[in-house]
Amino acid sequence: MENALSTLLLSSNTVYDMVNGRISPALRDDGFPAITYQKTNTVIPTDISGQPTGNNQSQFSIVVHAKSYADARNIGNAIISLLNGFRGAAGDKTVKLTQFLGDGDGQQQDPDITQVYLTYNFIHN
Repeated sequence: MENALSTLLLSSNTVYDMVNGRISPALRDDGFPAITYQKTNTVIPTDISGQPTGNNQSQFSIVVHAKSYADARNIGNAIISLLNGFRGAAGDKTVKLTQFLGDGDGQQQDPDITQVYLTYNFIHN
């Protein structure tokens, strides 16, 4: 699902332009603003015999890093607009449902960067 999320984020001209293409699965140090993401949980439903059934679920933390709160929040809102309710093809996955689970704010001291955290659950094949 990591490739699918990357495809979705990179496919939005608005989001891409807001961070000059700095979107990756790892912490960045090559400039701000930037977006990073990491998978925090995966559920693969199984029946009583251990055989996979139904759709997989992957939960991600998406973090916006920017030099001001206003910039971080604007980029976060663009991501929310892009992902909320998304269903369809994304990379090698078919996303059945995208669920926004919540957001939060933070501050990194060195360098002085504001962060907006977004948590999403993707139900997919």
